[in-house]
Amino acid sequence: MRRFLTTTVLMLLLTNANTVFADAQNADSGSNNTPLQSSDTSTAPPSSSGSAFKLFAGVTHQELLPQAHESLQPHLDRQAKAPVAPTRPPVVQKPILEPERTVSVPSITQTQKTLVDTVSKPALRAPALNTEKPITQAYEPAFGVARLTADRTAPRALPAQHYTIEWFMIPSWMAGVWLKDGDMTTNVTDLRTGVSSSQNEWTENRMEASWGHLQDAQGNYWHVNLLPSERDGNSAGKLVRFVTVAQKCESSTPQQLMTRTHYVVSESNPWNNQPLDTFQQESLNHYVRGNQNQLLNTSSDRVFTYQGAPVREGHLVSQFAKIRQFTPVATLNGVDLRTSLNDYLQSHALGHLRK
Repeated sequence: MRRFLTTTVLMLLLTNANTVFADAQNADSGSNNTPLQSSDTSTAPPSSSGSAFKLFAGVTHQELLPQAHESLQPHLDRQAKAPVAPTRPPVVQKPILEPERTVSVPSITQTQKTLVDTVSKPALRAPALNTEKPITQAYEPAFGVARLTADRTAPRALPAQHYTIEWFMIPSWMAGVWLKDGDMTTNVTDLRTGVSSSQNEWTENRMEASWGHLQDAQGNYWHVNLLPSERDGNSAGKLVRFVTVAQKCESSTPQQLMTRTHYVVSESNPWNNQPLDTFQQESLNHYVRGNQNQLLNTSSDRVFTYQGAPVREGHLVSQFAKIRQFTPVATLNGVDLRTSLNDYLQSHALGHLRK
């Protein structure tokens, strides 16, 4: 770079010298041809092709190099230093949008493994307790933490639920699980006015009924009621819960079964579970075997207010279809049913049927 700048300066000086020299010659030819005299009044010898080319001051090219280098040195030194940017108002640059990046999501297997490692290898949050040192008191005031001790007392057992247990025999064909879709009301009597009306009105009332829990030594089927008991159903677009508070077998033969049941019934809105009504109901049900392996139930239902005032009486006919066969039940609500049935048979002079 320095050599290039030096050569450029020398070329400019040479051009200016030739111009001055040509002007001097023209001036001499226009005057009385007076020769150009130097400062020492000596006449310059004519140049020849073998001698060095002289500049306008009578200095050769080689003799001018040191002087030119000395003149250019300060300029070259300034360029060697870091340039200072001129003071300009700040330029607001447009934001450079980064290209879209693809985020790699870990696989489900890696995520599960990480979760398993985190759960199975949790970080220690506190130094481990010294288990070799026996704990003498259940409460440490320094920490206020209850500690387990060897002289602790066993937890107090909660009182067990007490049920009224009632066993009765059912027809063998009736054992199993049955389903009905609704009831057909044939007659309704208003018990407050005594007005009765005949009608055939279908009411949706979907419900499952399971009959039979165990068999005795001779293969008879027995059903048990643990009272009180609950079951849920749907009737006329409402949620219905039946709480059975009493049930008695009125008659049982190989062909039919008759029971009397006392319920507390609560109805609620299926959308928000808002209570709609609560009342009592007494049902006298007569079960017989119908055609095509069906269970027919003819019932007489009396409805009372929750306080016990009679409201109405209705006669209904329901039809059940068998959906599952009989399966023995060993325990129910924590009660050993086999022991309970054997005790019942023994106490009712039917010990020969124990199994």
